Amino acid sequence: MKSGRYPWRKLILIAVSVCILAGGCGKQEKAEDETTQSSLGVDNQIAGFLFNFDKSSETAKMVKDKDRGIFPVSVTWAFADNLKVHEKAPVYTSEDPEFIKDLYYALSNTIVMGNAFDFSEETPFFIEITLDDGGTIRYNFVSLSVIRLSEQNYVIESDGSLWRTLREASKNHEKG
Repeated sequence: MKSGRYPWRKLILIAVSVCILAGGCGKQEKAEDETTQSSLGVDNQIAGFLFNFDKSSETAKMVKDKDRGIFPVSVTWAFADNLKVHEKAPVYTSEDPEFIKDLYYALSNTIVMGNAFDFSEETPFFIEITLDDGGTIRYNFVSLSVIRLSEQNYVIESDGSLWRTLREASKNHEKG
């Protein structure tokens, strides 16, 4: 076969290559200040993630609301580092939409690992979320790594964003 006999093959090969290489050219760039947050475990319905593990109707409503772009309206929390025995954590409240979104995603990406060996009923930390319809969801924490749900303690794991988000918000409230 002579190379000039099927010139259309070369043209098809070139056209396909151009289409493949140009595929990324039409992407829109996001604004520099726009951040993308996701709830991978919730979006993929992985049972071990907190919002899937917690079967309460309020949590299910919060997840459905978020899918429609509706986030909770306020958050109240008690948190402090290095508490002494019988010392209570300070309580804070925020209606800041950005903080609420950050906290939502941090909680949604928290994984429930299994039953805890810590059977304490004391919960020095909590996060209480108020939904747009006035309903509330309360997550009680025995420690930074143990959550209490339905009279049972569970070991949790997160990427650190949950406690980092609360630390920053608590510091901002203390500053005034």
